Amino acid sequence: LFHEIQECIVAIHNLHEERIQSLLADRNDNGGTCSGSGCLKYIALDVCAGKGLFSFLLSYLKFDNLDQIVMLEKATINWHHIHEANKTAKLEGRPEIIIWSKTNLHEYDSVLNRILNLPHPVAMTGIHLCKQLSPSFCGLVNGLGKKCVHACLAPCCLPRAVTAQKN
Repeated sequence: LFHEIQECIVAIHNLHEERIQSLLADRNDNGGTCSGSGCLKYIALDVCAGKGLFSFLLSYLKFDNLDQIVMLEKATINWHHIHEANKTAKLEGRPEIIIWSKTNLHEYDSVLNRILNLPHPVAMTGIHLCKQLSPSFCGLVNGLGKKCVHACLAPCCLPRAVTAQKN
C-alpha cells in the first residue's frame, strides 16, 4: 500500500506542477491566462484505478478547476472508502469520484466514445498498467486528440527491449 501511495503522489505532482493550468490556459478565451475560476474545468481520469488511491488522494487535495474524477476499472473491487468519501465531497468542496465499473480498456470504441462525451477536457493517469493495458492507454490518448490535455502513464511489468542477442 505504501508503494502505491508513493506512485500516486508522483503522478499527482506531475499533474499539478503548473502543467495542467498552462495547458488549459492555451484553450481559454481570456488571452491565455489562467488562474482560479478563470480557467477551464477538467476531469481527471484514473485509468485501471484498482483500489482508487490516486482518485481518493486527488479528491482531498481540492485542486482548482478539477470538476470531477472518474475511475475506470474492469475488476470488481470493494470501493467502500470511495463511497464514504463521496458522501461528504460536496460539503467539503471536493470533486466527487465517479466510478465506471466493469470498464474494459480494450473495448476501445466504447471507452473512447464515453470519454469524448464528457463535458470537459480530460487529464488521464494510468498507474501499474500491465501488459497490453499500456498500449491501450496510449491508443486512447491518441484517439482523444485535444480532448486529452494531460497523460501520465506508469507501466509496471512490460518486458524490457532486447538490445543484444545472448550467446
